[in-house]
Amino acid sequence: MSSMEIWLNAGFTEPRELITLARAAEALGFDGIDLPDHLLHPASFSSPYPYSDDGSVLWPAQTPWPDPWVAIAAMAAVTDRLRFASGVQIGPLREPFALAKAVATAQAIAGDRISFGVGVGWLREEYEAVGIDYASRGRRLDELLEVLQLLWTGESVHHHGAFFSFDDVTVRPAARVPVLIGGNSGAARRRAVRHDGWIGSYRTFDATLTLVEEVRRARTASGLAGNPFRVILTGPDLVGENLEALAGSGIDGVILPIAALGRATSLEDRLSLLERTAHELGVRAA
Repeated sequence: MSSMEIWLNAGFTEPRELITLARAAEALGFDGIDLPDHLLHPASFSSPYPYSDDGSVLWPAQTPWPDPWVAIAAMAAVTDRLRFASGVQIGPLREPFALAKAVATAQAIAGDRISFGVGVGWLREEYEAVGIDYASRGRRLDELLEVLQLLWTGESVHHHGAFFSFDDVTVRPAARVPVLIGGNSGAARRRAVRHDGWIGSYRTFDATLTLVEEVRRARTASGLAGNPFRVILTGPDLVGENLEALAGSGIDGVILPIAALGRATSLEDRLSLLERTAHELGVRAA
């Protein structure tokens, strides 16, 4: 296998299993684990799910959605090499102080093994439930990221903007956290160019590579090409694809959903799937 990183998405996993899965992933040689994010599951949906053919959601209301930062901190505490990311957190639903502190605390526990994957989300009902305007979520996210970068300095900072306003405050612990923007929309890709990386949803090989090339060109045109920038693909359709071909196409890493690796009804089944996948992909412990 190439040097392309192989991550696992631990969505739809029972929280009590995450510690064991993280230890196994590290022992097998996987590079990282990311966790998806939703605050709630509304009783009914009018918002179409953008990653299914018919717009329907792919999980029942009883599906576990653990808080990413609580879960990541717990997994980081029992591993040494494995990296972690939110994949992706719906940033505009959160207020900045608690979010900054949660991410920075997890980063301190992990020893700088964490990236902040973030996007605007697609579920209008979540925004309505917490009383936040859905239409302005992109602008809210842009300002949120400005605020987080200030708060993560650990210094006394202030901010007065359209969505957040505060006088001098200090939030600790301080942290340096790479920001990876998730989403295939033009707005998401433009936002990613201004930050540290892009998490794209894989559809077809040619369509995905077109988006990757556009992001890389935009990054070069921005004058930021000399700074670190990561392109990562995620999605169930990656399973079974020719990852070597992707590795030669400007992709830094892929995120494989554990739930898409095969049928599993127990923790033992999932551990067997991880072992089989590692063998098939040539993933090996360092």
